[in-house]
Amino acid sequence: MSGRPTHRGIDWQVVEPDEVERTPWRNGRGTTRELLAWPHREEWRVRVSVADIGQDGPFSRYMGAERWFSVLEGAGVALKVGGGTQLLTPDSEPFRFLGSADAHCSLLRGPTIDMNLMALPGAGRMLRVREDYLGVVPARCLVAAYAPHGGTVAVYDEYVLDLAPRTFVWRLLQQEGPIVIEGEDALWMEVRL
Repeated sequence: MSGRPTHRGIDWQVVEPDEVERTPWRNGRGTTRELLAWPHREEWRVRVSVADIGQDGPFSRYMGAERWFSVLEGAGVALKVGGGTQLLTPDSEPFRFLGSADAHCSLLRGPTIDMNLMALPGAGRMLRVREDYLGVVPARCLVAAYAPHGGTVAVYDEYVLDLAPRTFVWRLLQQEGPIVIEGEDALWMEVRL
């Protein structure tokens, strides 16, 4: 596969996270790279970001949003939300919780890089694809994918997209259709609009 995403017949938005400017968290304990804020940066209904977490501390609250959290790199985190604690590593399934929840992150063994999907409650989902995934994308849906190591192919109807390592791609889809993800490790996101 090539070093850059390729496609036939459909217009995917391609974002290289390493080229996105880092902005500091309000609490100063990490930085964020915003990969997507749709439809507007100030009033988004869908937001995807990559966080560099360097210290233990609380997460910012996002009222009216649901969050999906996945560790991309590093040993992982212990994420305390509500009355429970989730141990999350790069091998864990994405974890879902309300953006309004009191969430506190403790690093397991050093800094981590993590992906966050935020959307209206019940509208989105994030899943880790370890081999092949076959599903149906509903009509009027925002879809996105990230492959930490590359080697992943997404097929929507007759449209094919090769994912380069550490590249985030997204697209608005108006019609229901089948989706196939082929690869060893990728994150797949869907948000009904």
